[in-house]
Amino acid sequence: MKTSMVEDIELAHEEFVARITDDSLETQVQEIKDLVHEIERRQNHASRQADKMQWIALKPEIFEAKNNVIISELNRYLQDIDDHYKFVRGKILEQQVQELKDIIVQKIKEYKGIDEGLIQRIANISETEIPASEIGALKMNDYINKQKAILIFNTMDKKAYKRDLERAFEAQTVAQFVAYKEEIIKVAQARTAEMVEEFKNNIDTISGSLEMLIKDEERAVMEQQKAKELLDLIAKKDVELNKKIWGET
Repeated sequence: MKTSMVEDIELAHEEFVARITDDSLETQVQEIKDLVHEIERRQNHASRQADKMQWIALKPEIFEAKNNVIISELNRYLQDIDDHYKFVRGKILEQQVQELKDIIVQKIKEYKGIDEGLIQRIANISETEIPASEIGALKMNDYINKQKAILIFNTMDKKAYKRDLERAFEAQTVAQFVAYKEEIIKVAQARTAEMVEEFKNNIDTISGSLEMLIKDEERAVMEQQKAKELLDLIAKKDVELNKKIWGET
């Protein structure tokens, strides 16, 4: 059964998912702000790690070992960022689903004559399931390997290694962050769409009751309109009568 209530729910969903963007996630979702802070913190740590290499003697065996330690640490930082994301992503989705559910319930409450029991039946949907993330932490190994590091360190000034390592780490964290936001948006769109279908199925199940309520509401509106027209007519007739009696112009 397609009713104006279903249309209202579908429109609310369309407007809601349209508002879930990169910008809105970064400016309105505290968990994403915290994730940005964690990324910036790890970028500072990576810079300090890269700084240590400038004072290492140019001995291949020492350089290789030190480079491996630094890369290992940077990979750990990338994993820490990923762990932080995995920790908060479920909470973000739960908040998004609850926000849309509240919006839909509020729209349903605007229909006259629908009591709390009926609202609860319409809003009786399953718990939010958090799908496993399809994203894993990126690795620095593919950016700064032993050969590239030695080339940078031997053919350029010592600070070149630091700058290249910082740029590489920043590129990895940016790539991870972009992937995280894309996944959040994708999962939110899918899960809220599933929730809307549950709402619509519930409405379909109790459509007979809703149809009667909606018709009663429409009838009440029509009766109110007729009553208003009658009152307006009486007022008009009263004015005309006064004019006739008192000769008012």
